[in-house]
Amino acid sequence: MSLDPLTAAVLTLKEIREMTTEMLEELRTRLPQFEGKSIKPTPTTSIPPDCQPVDVPLDPALAIGKRLGALIEQKTDEMPVEMVS
Repeated sequence: MSLDPLTAAVLTLKEIREMTTEMLEELRTRLPQFEGKSIKPTPTTSIPPDCQPVDVPLDPALAIGKRLGALIEQKTDEMPVEMVS
């Protein structure tokens, strides 16, 4: 469930785990293969309030897109001879 892009876009990991547990409990009678099983409780990961962001390298695909966008916007007075046909 947590790898589903839509679910992960709107819920935290803790909310996804809670939702999945609720769904499993609600559907337990229809899912006999899960008899006696439960979702393993895991600690919630939290970010300390004093945590500072750091610069990270730009994704190569984003860097290429940024560079192409800059080239498109770049004004030139003359076209190079090899590009004139």
